[in-house]
Amino acid sequence: MTTIYIKDTGVIKPGEEDSGTYPSADITNAGEEIPLKVIQIRYARGIAFDNTPVAGSSTSVGSYKDARLNFVSINNPLITLKGQIKTKGDLSSSGNAINQITEGGTTSIKNDENTDTSNEVQMLFLLDKLSKTKGYKELYYKEDVANNSIYGLGVKDNHTTEGAAYRHLHVRVKGIDITETPGTSLISWNLICELDRGE
Repeated sequence: MTTIYIKDTGVIKPGEEDSGTYPSADITNAGEEIPLKVIQIRYARGIAFDNTPVAGSSTSVGSYKDARLNFVSINNPLITLKGQIKTKGDLSSSGNAINQITEGGTTSIKNDENTDTSNEVQMLFLLDKLSKTKGYKELYYKEDVANNSIYGLGVKDNHTTEGAAYRHLHVRVKGIDITETPGTSLISWNLICELDRGE
């Protein structure tokens, strides 16, 4: 398990500051980074064509011919994050308590009432909200060394994160699914993002 960070920039379009972008008033976690406990990161790119056959382009006179395909669509890469949230803390220290956020120096997030909370289960509200806000998101590790996938795939731009220009991916959140299995203390989630090219 590792910690990866996602930040809602509130900016509608990735690019330089003078590219006509503007901040959105609706922003997740007040624009602060969100630490995600991730057990798997998957990057997948599809081939850049629409495989819908062209109507009337297939004939069967004499011998079968395959239909023509349209080379007109672009499939951006998809990044799928699989993570877990503990619903209970250490039973030996604080009793049957909700687990607290302690990752990477982050101690609190904004809940649905826009107040600070350190309860990790409140992260579910933020994950859901990421799929509804208009601004693009930055996905990154909180380091800039060549030992992770985002370093190899990511970029640097003038939108620095927490004062540092980490290599990051510009993404849009396409979907979220959350699963809780009764009798366990874990909630599992999948966050599906699509790469936004920027400028």
